[in-house]
Amino acid sequence: MFKYYTILLLISPLISAADNPDFSYDNIKEWGVKNPICNNGKSQSPIKLSILTSETNVPDIGDVPPIVFRNYNIQLKNLEMLNNGRTVQIKIPNSEEPPYIEGALLTNKYKAISLHFHWGSVTTRGSEHLIDDLRYDAELHIVHQNMAYDPKEALEKPDGLAVLGFVIKKDIIVPESTGLRKIFADVDRVRYYSSNVTLSSSLALQEIFDTINTSKFFTYQGSLTTPPCSESVSWFVFSKPLMLPLLDFLKLWNIYDENGYAIKNNYRPIQNREGRSVYYRF
Repeated sequence: MFKYYTILLLISPLISAADNPDFSYDNIKEWGVKNPICNNGKSQSPIKLSILTSETNVPDIGDVPPIVFRNYNIQLKNLEMLNNGRTVQIKIPNSEEPPYIEGALLTNKYKAISLHFHWGSVTTRGSEHLIDDLRYDAELHIVHQNMAYDPKEALEKPDGLAVLGFVIKKDIIVPESTGLRKIFADVDRVRYYSSNVTLSSSLALQEIFDTINTSKFFTYQGSLTTPPCSESVSWFVFSKPLMLPLLDFLKLWNIYDENGYAIKNNYRPIQNREGRSVYYRF
């Protein structure tokens, strides 16, 4: 039997870094000039996440089913990977049978539309969410859109988007997921700004997380972590990290922006929880 529990933290996408050129990680405080919610919102992401401990006294809110992955086993061909100067992104094309998720606390079907990465630098770690006060080396996001809405509506509705967040840990020799292996085989090909290539291999989205148990995750209501910072995201962040061999991870440190500088620290700082409920399914 699986249960959700509210977590009391100790400290109180559709549009992603690859879709919106009008911002910089060098002036994050200025994001709110054009998008006030980035500075003034009450449900912003990312946040700190903490696995339930014996000292946390919270009520049992009942049984909740796991995330259901539909068409995640379909091999997607001719996927395009892009370096937009802020991240590496892969767009998921529209199809009659799109990969989608349902279940958990979701009220509808959410189709996968893109995935992208956040990372640090040679001296810093770069996951966006912290788990038990630990910042991992990188984070992968798979962005989904509520199939009941068009793209514009999805940004405006509180249930418009759902994002799967996978923290990534680098190591010298590790069991790498089939999906990450396929993706990083081509990352060198988008080293330079505006590079756009077709993946050499087909990719089924479930191959990305074939090394972890997806029944264990955090979930909360939040926002996009880049402008416009829309508070329309149901977040699902998995507690076990994906492992990435160091030689593959080094490729992220050799991705260059429009000015010819290596992209680094393309993650947003931790935001205030603002009293939101955070659940952990285990």
